[in-house]
Amino acid sequence: MFLQKWLRPGGLLFYTDIISGSGQPSGSLLDYLETLKPCSPSTIETYTQAMQSSGFKNISSDNCGLQWEKICEDDLKIFASTSGESLGDEMNHANMRDLWLKKMEWINAKELSWAVFKANK
Repeated sequence: MFLQKWLRPGGLLFYTDIISGSGQPSGSLLDYLETLKPCSPSTIETYTQAMQSSGFKNISSDNCGLQWEKICEDDLKIFASTSGESLGDEMNHANMRDLWLKKMEWINAKELSWAVFKANK
C-alpha cells in the first residue's frame, strides 16, 4: 500500500471503501463491475491482508452495510425530488436513479457492502 509512506510511525490510517458482500454476485452486478475495471470491490479479509503485508498494525474493520443501505435510501429520496432541465439531463437523471436502485438491490441482497478500516503504521 503506497499510503504507508505518507504516515509517520504510529500514524493512524482511516479508510473506507465498497467491499464484496457475503452474497453470490448476480449477473447484473458482475456486468456493472465490468464497467469499472480495473477497479473491483474486495473482501474485508483481502483488505486486511494487504494492510498486514504492508506493515500496518492494530488493524480493525467494521462492515457498515446496514448504515450504507440507509444512506442510499435517504440519498435516493433527495435525488428523486430533483430532475434534469433538458431532455438529455432527464435521461441522465433516469439512468442515475436506475443505477442507484440497482445498488440498493445489491446491498439488500448482501452482494455489496461498505467497510471502515483503521490501522497504525
